[in-house]
Amino acid sequence: MNKPELPRCAGFLRRTIAVVVDMAIFIVLGSLVAIPVLKRIGTLHPASPADFLISVMASPPLARAAAWTVAALAILWWAYFLIGWGLLGATPGKRILGLAIIDHTGRHPIGPVRAQLRLVAYTLSSLPLCAGHFLVAFRTDHRALHDILAGTRVVRRRDLERNPAHPKSPTPGLPHQTN
Repeated sequence: MNKPELPRCAGFLRRTIAVVVDMAIFIVLGSLVAIPVLKRIGTLHPASPADFLISVMASPPLARAAAWTVAALAILWWAYFLIGWGLLGATPGKRILGLAIIDHTGRHPIGPVRAQLRLVAYTLSSLPLCAGHFLVAFRTDHRALHDILAGTRVVRRRDLERNPAHPKSPTPGLPHQTN
């Protein structure tokens, strides 16, 4: 059986705009989580960043609240991408820009395990100075470092829907069975 031809990867500009939209959405969601603690911290008037840290750490309830907020933001970050990529096939930013994520076989959505791998690789792509993300602009296949490492591609959703040979997972997030 011949391997189905995968849709072309989306370009740098469309992907960049999708990331900006995702980051704006995440900032709004993250702000809702962090505002209560930020209001309490805002009552501090430190002279320097070191004084700020000392002030927060000197108040055990404030230090605990700050630690819980950081943990909640990390969980929110993980859930945003795991659900978006792994279960829904695209984050809200990618969906708004008409993009989808597929794996190397064309499966969409990619499932939670591959989404976790992609998120770890996404972190690597961001270091240093988002160099791994910029590969999209220079590679002929328009894949970023995290796409290469995770075996994924970002494609236009309309191209994915037009491709009758692309394997669809019967249940989002579960592997597609081929005969």
